[in-house]
Amino acid sequence: MTTLTTTQRERLAVAVHEAGHAVIGALHGATVSGLRVLSVVDSEGRNGFCSYKPFSGPVGAYWGRILAAGPMAEAVFRYGPQFNSGQLAALLDARHTDRDELARLAFSHGGMTVPSTEVLPLLTRCWSSVAELATRLYTHGSATHRDVLDALGVPGTSVQQHHAAAIRSGAVPGSFTVRTG
Repeated sequence: MTTLTTTQRERLAVAVHEAGHAVIGALHGATVSGLRVLSVVDSEGRNGFCSYKPFSGPVGAYWGRILAAGPMAEAVFRYGPQFNSGQLAALLDARHTDRDELARLAFSHGGMTVPSTEVLPLLTRCWSSVAELATRLYTHGSATHRDVLDALGVPGTSVQQHHAAAIRSGAVPGSFTVRTG
């Protein structure tokens, strides 16, 4: 088994973080347009990003969950699924882009926050998908929406909503088949 250097472990943590955003985003109807782990920090202070095609309506209603999924996935990677609020807060301080957007979102919704009870069970259920996508990001530096769907076991965009609904309802990715038509 290979031991990772500190730099490699940090790159993998970023990959898990971005994979968390992408997987939860896809499960809520978002289409990933850019998914990267950067070799150097960019001008916005980011070392990775997950961007989406423009969306509104139902997908926009889940933006808080999608935002929270990155830091929460990283917390699971670093500390295990029983991470505490202090550990999550430290990650949010380190990933200030997510922290600032979550704070803005909470402020605009009257202080409403996204509880981990809505995101963590879904991340846990999809952990093998997050890990598979993170491995691709770590190895290649980027991934596509198709890679996200492959990690989730979704055979095509035409059935993405059906698979996503089944997974959000409790099914484990790759453990079922959706029949249409």
